[in-house]
Amino acid sequence: MSYPNQNPITTSENTETCTALETVNNLVSKVESIGELVETMRKVEQADCPVVHTFNKGQYIRELQARAGVIIVGQKHRKEHLNIFLKGKIALLTHEGWRVMEAPQYFTGGATRKIAYVIEDMVWLNVHNTKLKDIDAI
Repeated sequence: MSYPNQNPITTSENTETCTALETVNNLVSKVESIGELVETMRKVEQADCPVVHTFNKGQYIRELQARAGVIIVGQKHRKEHLNIFLKGKIALLTHEGWRVMEAPQYFTGGATRKIAYVIEDMVWLNVHNTKLKDIDAI
């Protein structure tokens, strides 16, 4: 999957961001799988990241808000869906390493799981085409 408007992290980035990403990267590198990372993350204090669920004529829209400094490990999506990055700046872990993304932008995502470090407060939407109303089933 390719993400528009993304740049690799460089040493010219904000020192605080690089230090935080180094910490996150150390955590990620010590686990064998994303599942193990999720279990490790569940053992630490959880950040308050408001989620708003909206259903509209064959669509489910999930809005996530997160403050700077938060690490996000998302759920694995089951189907292709639209990602709308409305506000903020994040470092997203891809198969090529950490990439900085700045809002606004949108792209189609597949059946993937995202891991991100929030650099600036963010708002992210996922839009799923579905008639289902059970969030766990989507």
